[in-house]
Amino acid sequence: MELDSVHNYSETLVLQRVTAALGARGADLDQEQLTDVVCLALNNLPPRYVRHTVDYLSHLTPREQRELEAAVDQAIAEAAGVIIRRRGSDQR
Repeated sequence: MELDSVHNYSETLVLQRVTAALGARGADLDQEQLTDVVCLALNNLPPRYVRHTVDYLSHLTPREQRELEAAVDQAIAEAAGVIIRRRGSDQR
């Protein structure tokens, strides 16, 4: 059995969208904080294990794709809020 080809599509999508989803807020975060945002966002998304991303995407309707992207963007925004609040409380 080959498990090397199995991956969590949520990881791929979060990594693709994190910079755009954060916009100007992302400029204030260092690499460690961005990594924390990715981790927190992924913890708030259901895993979507796939072998081939193209096969998975071909089974989604355009509406489902938009909803998935919106959920990812929301998870990223919420995670960034947590990290930014923590950073603010650490500086006091």
